[in-house]
Amino acid sequence: MPIGKDEWEKGYALSEWEKQIIDFLKANRNNAFTFEEIIRGTNFSMDYSNFWGAILAAIGFSLILEGLVKRKEIRKKTIESTDYYIIG
Repeated sequence: MPIGKDEWEKGYALSEWEKQIIDFLKANRNNAFTFEEIIRGTNFSMDYSNFWGAILAAIGFSLILEGLVKRKEIRKKTIESTDYYIIG
């Protein structure tokens, strides 16, 4: 379904998961977290009994994090081969 130019001009709106990730990191702004810690901190649901479902959920969550990094909502740093995310 197409959107009008006015709506397009407003720009990007955060999804609920993006908001939850940002809220979690803001509430814990003095710490950086791994992918897994953010999943637990935001109560993101992954069904590990379904292998492919868990893989797809992990990929989706990873894409959300990388999108937030790309838009500079959060920062990412690799320390000793582990990626950490922090607000700002």
